[in-house]
Amino acid sequence: MADFGPAELARSIGPRQVRLIRGLILFSYLLSHHVNHALGNISLETMEYGLGFHAAFWHGALGTLLLYPALAQLPISAAVKR
Repeated sequence: MADFGPAELARSIGPRQVRLIRGLILFSYLLSHHVNHALGNISLETMEYGLGFHAAFWHGALGTLLLYPALAQLPISAAVKR
C-alpha cells in the first residue's frame, strides 16, 4: 500500500469536495443559528443560553477560520461555474 502524504491529499481534493465541505460548514452555521431561534420558543433565557454556545464557537478563532472562507468562496465559485 502506498503512502498517502500531504501532496497526494492536496492533489486528490477537487471542486466537488470543496463545495461539499463549504456546504457542510454553512449548513452547520445555519442549523445552530435556527436552533437558537427555536430556543426562543421556550423562553428568552433559554435562547440567551443557547446563544452563548453559538457565539462561543462561531465567533471564536476556529469558527471564524471555517465560516469566512466558506462565505468568501460563494461568489468565486458562482463566477467560475463550469
